[in-house]
Amino acid sequence: MSKGEAVIKFTSRVLDSAIKSSGNAGDFLGHEGGDDFFIITTPDKADAVTKKIIHDFDCEIKGFYSQEDRDVGYIVEKDRRGETIKFPLMTISMAGVTNQLRPVSSYAELTNIAVSIKAKAKQEKKSNFILDRRSA
Repeated sequence: MSKGEAVIKFTSRVLDSAIKSSGNAGDFLGHEGGDDFFIITTPDKADAVTKKIIHDFDCEIKGFYSQEDRDVGYIVEKDRRGETIKFPLMTISMAGVTNQLRPVSSYAELTNIAVSIKAKAKQEKKSNFILDRRSA
């Protein structure tokens, strides 16, 4: 198994564990592909679930790195163009979409909202969760 596959399986375990410990019995974890997952939970559980995910992910992801890499906070690798670059240690960025403030009428609308919120979340240099709070 490649390191990338191992990290995706690790992420799935972290998400599943957070749902089971901090979510509802009927919560759902789905895998869109690659490193994209989704969770369906109720608004009253979203903060607890995402805080657990961030805590566990940030603590345990360090195990995928050498002590030297953890100490400096990055790895040095070649990018897709073959150029040497510093890559920061992995973080997890999560976007939340709710229908509490506005209706969400289709899967396409939901995914468009999620993509825009996730783009904001990825701008942070740390693991985080951003919930879309825009109204209609």
